[in-house]
Amino acid sequence: MSVDRVTPIEMSRQEFIDIGYQLVDRIAAFIDTIREKPVTTGELPHQLQQFIGADGLPADGVPADILLSRAADLLFSHSLLNGHPKFLGYITHRQHPLVRWEISLLLPLTQTLERIY
Repeated sequence: MSVDRVTPIEMSRQEFIDIGYQLVDRIAAFIDTIREKPVTTGELPHQLQQFIGADGLPADGVPADILLSRAADLLFSHSLLNGHPKFLGYITHRQHPLVRWEISLLLPLTQTLERIY
């Protein structure tokens, strides 16, 4: 039995692609201008809560493009930018998938070389 059911959260393949491209473009633009931004706004948690709101989940959903746009606005405007060139607070570990792949290949080799030498 096949039932064609459409729910508010569903989106077409093209909508998903369009929203993804828009988000990637926004992230790229943000990264491109990160040097011009402050490392942090210095906002306190209760100030951030005012931007996010404390109303809980809405009764009705919103389209994914609006949701992602609002989330990106909040994150880009109110985050501590630990990827900022002037950030000196601490070093964060950003492991790229290729690094994990490289480690998984080199670790056995290193262990073998330790046994030989």
